[in-house]
Amino acid sequence: MTIEWHTCPTCKITHLGRTITIDPPDSICRDCWKAANDDGEFASSKSIRCPKCGETDSEELWDFGLYDEANSPAEVTCCHCNHDYEVEIEIEYTWTSPPMDKDRK
Repeated sequence: MTIEWHTCPTCKITHLGRTITIDPPDSICRDCWKAANDDGEFASSKSIRCPKCGETDSEELWDFGLYDEANSPAEVTCCHCNHDYEVEIEIEYTWTSPPMDKDRK
């Protein structure tokens, strides 16, 4: 495994992270590898996986309205096989404050 900027040929997302080389030069990201090789629960910050056909969707997350939901299950329909299923959504927040004033007392 290497850590580098990479565009995954499966999900088409460019990210900095670990890649798994299948047939050089093609490397898939860790989430896509897990989606294809692990039948257990699939958690990802960039895609969802249909429990019926196993296909993943990442570009459609905005279309599903999943970024509008807050920490609640949401109903989605697979774009590949039309299977309806529910996904859990967990949203985390980080607040960043400015640096301290140099002339503070």
